Amino acid sequence: MISEQELRRKLDALKDELDRARQATSDIKVRESLGAAEAIVEELRSSAGSSGKKHNIMEWWGVGAEFWRKMDVDDYVRKERDSWR
Repeated sequence: MISEQELRRKLDALKDELDRARQATSDIKVRESLGAAEAIVEELRSSAGSSGKKHNIMEWWGVGAEFWRKMDVDDYVRKERDSWR
């Protein structure tokens, strides 16, 4: 199971890579940019491991548990319900 922190780290790395790619293609004509963008997306997909594998919701079991340990759940729910009014 991948931790929330590891997921955030990977997302940040992908964002950085995308920013570098945007900078590198900023001076290329539109048609060339589209081809480059398609190549970048394909590279990002392969480097992120998006092989189309389906994930199970249970992989998220326990993610955020440390947040709820510090929180009075009843108080949280009450405040949420009050905000709906």
